[in-house]
Formats: sequence, structure tokens, C-alpha cells
Amino acid sequence: MKGIEKKLKNNNIEIPKIYLDYLVSNNFDSELTIFEDEDEFKLYTLEDLCKELIIDGEKVLQVQELKGYIKTILEVNEDFFDEEEKKEYEKLSKCLVIGCRNTDVLFIDKQDNNTLYIFHPDGGDTEKIKNIKLENIVKR
Repeated sequence: MKGIEKKLKNNNIEIPKIYLDYLVSNNFDSELTIFEDEDEFKLYTLEDLCKELIIDGEKVLQVQELKGYIKTILEVNEDFFDEEEKKEYEKLSKCLVIGCRNTDVLFIDKQDNNTLYIFHPDGGDTEKIKNIKLENIVKR
């Protein structure tokens, strides 16, 4: 656990305490149903969150996966995005990824550390999850 804590600290990553406690508890369940008629999401373990990835040439931890995608989106759309759009994507790049389903990425809104969203890398779109929050996951 010490190595993981060090890796998170070195990358300035602070996982919300309620979720960190859940990840190391005996209650952790890696399967999450968000939409009844669709495949389940896989929640990453604490070890998974700290795995190193390379996304479009950017070296990131799994928990920072959005940072890699957003860097490319901003580069590709540099001439098309206005300042407000750039700021929104920059905020998005700081959000913490907690799971996936196929190529879709499940993440926590950095502003409240409770609202969940899905990021679709193929189009760069986000989708707010209305019926589940982080607090619901840890209490199930």
C-alpha cells in the first residue's frame, strides 16, 4: 500500500476518502450496473488505478486516463475551440477515472467528488449519470 500511496502523491492525485476506503475494504465490488440493458462497467482496483498507461504518447496513471485523451483533443481542435471550450476540457482532464466499459471511461466530477460521468473517447463526449453517485457505489 505504501508504494501506491507514494505513486498517487507523486502524481498529485487525491482519491476521495470515501472511495479510497471503499477500494481497500472487503465490500469492494468491481462490477457496476449503470444502465439496465447494457454491459456492466468494471471498477478499477486501487492497484489498477496506479498502473501506468501511454495514451497518444502521454504517460499517465490509469486514474489520470482522461489527461491523455484530453491532451490530444485539445491539440487536434486547437483552431476550432474557443477559450471556454478549452477550459472545460482542461477541467475534464483533472477528473479521476474509476472504471470502464469497452472504450467508455467512468469518472468522478472533480468539482464535487461525487457526480459520475462517462467519457466516450471515440467522440470526446461526456454523459452525466443521473441515477448513481459515488456515494451510492460505496454504500451498496
